Amino acid sequence: MLLTTDKEGFAKAHGVSKEYPAKNQDFLKAKVNYVSDNGANKLSIDYPFDR
Repeated sequence: MLLTTDKEGFAKAHGVSKEYPAKNQDFLKAKVNYVSDNGANKLSIDYPFDR
């Protein structure tokens, strides 16, 4: 999951990819549970933390 910073300084999801990003790009390695197949472009992600 690619990350950016919002105007208040908080991390914000920017996109997902199967490949590692460029060296200077912030990212979070997470596990995708499933991707919807109904055309809604939704996916479920297991984050490596619980809060």
